[in-house]
Amino acid sequence: MLVSAIIVTHNRANLLPRAIDSALGQSYPEIEIIVVDDGSSDGTEQCVRQYMKRNPQIRYHKNHRPLGACAARNLGLSVASGEFVAGLDDDDEWLPKRVEVLLQHFRNEYAFVCSRDRIIYPDRVEYRPWKSYITLEDMLYRNITGNQILTLKDRVLAVGGFDESLSSGQDYDLWLRLISSYGNAKMVESTLQNVYRDHVSERISTSSAKLRGELKIYSRYKHLMNKNQKAVHILELHKLKNRMPRIGHLLSISGTDYFVEYLRCYLRTMRRQLKHPDI
Repeated sequence: MLVSAIIVTHNRANLLPRAIDSALGQSYPEIEIIVVDDGSSDGTEQCVRQYMKRNPQIRYHKNHRPLGACAARNLGLSVASGEFVAGLDDDDEWLPKRVEVLLQHFRNEYAFVCSRDRIIYPDRVEYRPWKSYITLEDMLYRNITGNQILTLKDRVLAVGGFDESLSSGQDYDLWLRLISSYGNAKMVESTLQNVYRDHVSERISTSSAKLRGELKIYSRYKHLMNKNQKAVHILELHKLKNRMPRIGHLLSISGTDYFVEYLRCYLRTMRRQLKHPDI
């Protein structure tokens, strides 16, 4: 079974080789590597073409102007030849057995398979909490899957691929649609991917794009959410806006796994407002 590894990149010629090398180093042999360059101007094309001289399984496609990560991911899906597709961010890396192990665990009754990622920050290393099966109920709280999965290409196309209208949270949105259509997801306990957060300034996690994406996803799926799930999303919106949430929203999730996290956010916001009451 051929697996299409899709790497979308934009102006990261310095980081991209790590991702490509990790895809080339997979223990599973039947892999094609599709690099979609979203209008880079930093030597990314030259970098990839050097790899292509030595590795015929690498294919390169380029948008001549940046169209956004979702458009680039959808282009990668449209040209993929594999029965299965697996994404890889250009600043992350797969561990050598990622594709092999995910394929071993895939079953038709699973919407997709993912793994327990290692998340590397400048000052610490964390591991994604492990949950053997990920349900729609789990995901309506937040994206506990992570940023990449392995699944059948036809399933991704059947649910419409990545939503190019979202400014952030596009992976979360797609995972929700896949689970809604095909059932629970499977998370492998093994650590099979390193996710690097040691260049946080380049990410959109604290930008207005993150806020717009979160708001749109909440609006899209709130009709499926229970009271606690809605409260978690409302608290996240307040966190992104640096605003004090209502104490009622915080207390309503006191019995969930998210209470301590948002209590800390609440207390930080309170201290900040006490120090700077005019903000």
